Amino acid sequence: MSEPFTNENLLGTYLRERRTKLDPEAFGFSSERRRTAGLRREEVAQRANISPTWYTWLEQGRGGSPSADVLDRTESTRSCWPSSAANARSASVVAAGVGMRTS
Repeated sequence: MSEPFTNENLLGTYLRERRTKLDPEAFGFSSERRRTAGLRREEVAQRANISPTWYTWLEQGRGGSPSADVLDRTESTRSCWPSSAANARSASVVAAGVGMRTS
């Protein structure tokens, strides 16, 4: 059963939207026998060198607050969006309820 995405899970919503828009063949994965569009969670986790379980938890809003390094690594799989790392950090900060610095 899929997890409902609410405003409380901005980072998860962002990660899922970006993951589903990626072409598996562009990253060297087969596009055969896929139930949904885009990369699988395990494929993003593999490319980011993080646990598939933790990546799943981040998408589901149960992973806690990821470090900047983890956000950079997950965003490196999405090379077609150059400003994605900053967007992921913003979503992570908002989701954590922490104020962002403007300077």
